[in-house]
Amino acid sequence: MKRSTSLWIALLLWLCFLAGALYLIASPAKGWREDAAGRRQYLDAFSHPVTGTQVIDGRFYYFDGEGHPYTGWLRQSGKWYLYDEGGAMLTGWQDVDGSRFYLDADGVMLSGPQEIEGQRFLFDGNGALVRGWAEIDGAWYHADENGLLQTGWLDTARGRFYLDETGRLLTGWQDLDGLRYHFGEDGAVSTGWLREGENWFYLDRSGAMQTGWLRLDGKWYFLGEDGAARIGWFEDQGRRYCTDESGAMLTGEQELDGVHYVFGDDGALLSAEG
Repeated sequence: MKRSTSLWIALLLWLCFLAGALYLIASPAKGWREDAAGRRQYLDAFSHPVTGTQVIDGRFYYFDGEGHPYTGWLRQSGKWYLYDEGGAMLTGWQDVDGSRFYLDADGVMLSGPQEIEGQRFLFDGNGALVRGWAEIDGAWYHADENGLLQTGWLDTARGRFYLDETGRLLTGWQDLDGLRYHFGEDGAVSTGWLREGENWFYLDRSGAMQTGWLRLDGKWYFLGEDGAARIGWFEDQGRRYCTDESGAMLTGEQELDGVHYVFGDDGALLSAEG
């Protein structure tokens, strides 16, 4: 009786071993395979194609609902990722169709001004590295031939520009290093005479606004602390002066509103009769 029971147990164990062996032979192994259409899939421990995000041999992949890995660009939750021909997610610098891109450690494509390894680069709205001018979110930026974001003064064939510490192009009136400048709508610094409303301002070759006494082309002008040229009568240090409509100081003998005035060579009023 004991011998019969042992035989039955041995037979049962042998049948279990045989069934397991047949299962292993009949079932595909875990790992990569090609389906009937020749497309790659990755099978899990139960021989099922995996889907969604997966980590395989330390690299990230993203599989569609049928278990096929995505390749190329993929947008997920508003962010762009790039997968190589084998489906592995890429990071770092990547060259695609003649443009350079940077994907962070999570695989996210960067855009706009970005700091990478201590250097600031400029990427456009599509993530491509910028060389030259680019408008991003309504602001203008400039990058050199290596894509490095530029700040401070920038001299180009188009004119002179200033980019703040974030790289953003400045326009309008700006105070820089204790001096006042005016930048046009295109960002180029203004020079020479500038009219705003009823006021005239003068900016030197560098674009710095001038104040006080100014001599141009043999004529004297006076610019207030606000930079606006004085027009007509005004006083400076207790002396009276008068300018014509252009702001040029009157000198010598002048008839104004029926009054005879005499001005010195420096424009100061010497006498008035009438």
